[in-house]
Amino acid sequence: MNKDIVLLMEKKLVAILDNTFDDYKIEAEVLAPAGIKIEALNIEDPGQHKKLEQEALGIIVNLVPLKADTINTLQECRVISRYGVGYDNVDINAATQKGIWVANVPDYCIHEIAEHTLALLMGARRQIHVADSGVRKGRWQLPTDFIQRLNGQTLGICGFGRAGQAFFKMVRTLGWSEILIYDPFKQHEITEQGGQYVSKEELLQRADVITLHIPLSENTFHYLDKAAIDNLKPHALVINTSRGKVIDQEALYQFLINNPNARAAVDVMETEPPEVSEKLFTLNNFLATPHMAYYSCESVIELKKKAALNVLDVLQNRPPKYPVNSLK
Repeated sequence: MNKDIVLLMEKKLVAILDNTFDDYKIEAEVLAPAGIKIEALNIEDPGQHKKLEQEALGIIVNLVPLKADTINTLQECRVISRYGVGYDNVDINAATQKGIWVANVPDYCIHEIAEHTLALLMGARRQIHVADSGVRKGRWQLPTDFIQRLNGQTLGICGFGRAGQAFFKMVRTLGWSEILIYDPFKQHEITEQGGQYVSKEELLQRADVITLHIPLSENTFHYLDKAAIDNLKPHALVINTSRGKVIDQEALYQFLINNPNARAAVDVMETEPPEVSEKLFTLNNFLATPHMAYYSCESVIELKKKAALNVLDVLQNRPPKYPVNSLK
């Protein structure tokens, strides 16, 4: 009998590490045809960590870090599937050297992210959160905050992958004077879809509204650092629905303090969950949501199904549909 088939018969565990969701019926239904059971494991527990090491054929993970020291202990694992688009919490090199596929779900929440980016843009520009808070406290009056119309302003989009392109298509008819886009890997797509490609430096200097749609990597850590933020217009609005660490939060805080007409609206923070004492939370020109841009009833169903299908592919001797790495 095929060695892989025997392995499936003897070792039938796929581990879920975060226990993020209320139930895993969707994942169980996807994996059932292969006789695979799923189990949520806490790798901080020694007994459960040992079970992960010795029995798990596959892993589905959200935000739990899977670094080399953990990956190197996995004895049976053939695939790590991430609930989501980014995969910076998984050591790709270690997994590849171990012969483990790493997969993600890059296309499950594209519309949700675009919609949430637009919601943050409108909310921050119109200071909806400040106005709502005032109404609840009995203040039925015009806000004193600096509010501009979007019509005639310049939009800057950093990153033109799936989310950046969906956002561009959603907002291109809102009356911008121009839409500037920077992504050195997507110049052809930008031009083909009617965008205006510019350098990162030019975009940051000219845009009134800047949205970030970039993955986190060594090259994009503090993509907006102090030097970049200092080049922004004093009334600029910065929106981040990608990864918290692409912005230097201390530099952003200083910028917002020194430029009260500036705005920032983010769905992600450098540390999640952030401390309640985070300085940015004291500012009216800062708006935050709790890493929810991906979320809708429909997107969660799609995410769970596709993350499990990545695992099923590998356990049935196929490459995953959405591979992050490449195995020889």
